[in-house]
Amino acid sequence: MNITVVGGGNVGTLIAGQLTLKGNKVTIYTRDVSKWSNEITILDKDVEKEYVYTPFKITDNICEAVFNADIIFITLPAFAIKNFILRAEKNIKDGAWIGFYPGTGGNEIICENLLNRKCVIFGLQRICSVVRLKEYGKYVVTSGKRKTMYIGVIPKSYGEEVRKMFSDFFDIETILLPNYLNVTLTSSNPILHPSRLYDIFKDYDNIKIYDQVPLFYEEWTNDASKILINCDLELHSVLNRISLDTSNIKPLLEHYESTNYIELTNKIRSIVGFKGLTTPCKKINGGFMPDLSSRYFTADIPYGLIIIKAFAVIYSVDTPTIDIIIDWYQKITNKNYIDLSKNIFGEDSIDLNLPQLYGIDSDAKVKEFYGK
Repeated sequence: MNITVVGGGNVGTLIAGQLTLKGNKVTIYTRDVSKWSNEITILDKDVEKEYVYTPFKITDNICEAVFNADIIFITLPAFAIKNFILRAEKNIKDGAWIGFYPGTGGNEIICENLLNRKCVIFGLQRICSVVRLKEYGKYVVTSGKRKTMYIGVIPKSYGEEVRKMFSDFFDIETILLPNYLNVTLTSSNPILHPSRLYDIFKDYDNIKIYDQVPLFYEEWTNDASKILINCDLELHSVLNRISLDTSNIKPLLEHYESTNYIELTNKIRSIVGFKGLTTPCKKINGGFMPDLSSRYFTADIPYGLIIIKAFAVIYSVDTPTIDIIIDWYQKITNKNYIDLSKNIFGEDSIDLNLPQLYGIDSDAKVKEFYGK
């Protein structure tokens, strides 16, 4: 099967190898072709074994990358996906399957033209494992593989076929979700990362320099857990208003097998795959400042938390904790995504995948699009 993996980061490098080792012809689309080796190594820490693979092709030509692809896996940063779809869609063949990995960010909303050409859109709630690049274009490390994955598909009539494909390719139990909305609004990175970022940097004013910055997960705090729980409760207030089945978006306390904020803190601190992960920062004048170019900022807030807020606006649900984080983020980035006092979207929101920008502005419209 001809498969294209879009994006040469940690996730793209890993799944390109996994798909190649399954006997597929895999093309990697990346901007940095010259930095790639013909032989790429995967270290699977779960079994302490290395695998070496050779992609079928590595290219920075978008037409060459997608024109013959039966399946396209998109692993780009959230802010880069819309531009890729707009540039690539005329070269994608009718009936191709396009997957977002992971599938949050509202990217399915911008695929109307592809859906009209009988393409299939799928996305995963989360990625299969923790993935880190040891050397770009040459060596990737994976660990902590999940036991189960959850996949959403548009149109639903292809759901079982896509579910089986993913399960077979990645040797993992894969459960079909009742609709793609269970991916779009999943309570994962879109509230996990912003809650912790706000906990650490809430007093940041674009000038402050920190003497030291804690590890992101190992030094997780009770305050971060309280913020996270509040965000999750607000998200579920939105889910409770939606007519479609969103029961596969589990409360985070349930997901992390905890009953209160103290247990949640201890659980997050103890996750082996999170050990040693640093907070996104840059060094300056002997201290540290938040790295506002990190995906934790650029993806998980505008293409995560603000997408959740957009659905809250549709359903007239108050989100006080989410609003505090969005307001803080807009101030430190000088962005105008939304006027929170009036719930009116601002000039910078045009770059986002907000449902309202595509005519999805009522429960009936949500059901029409996500019920396909």
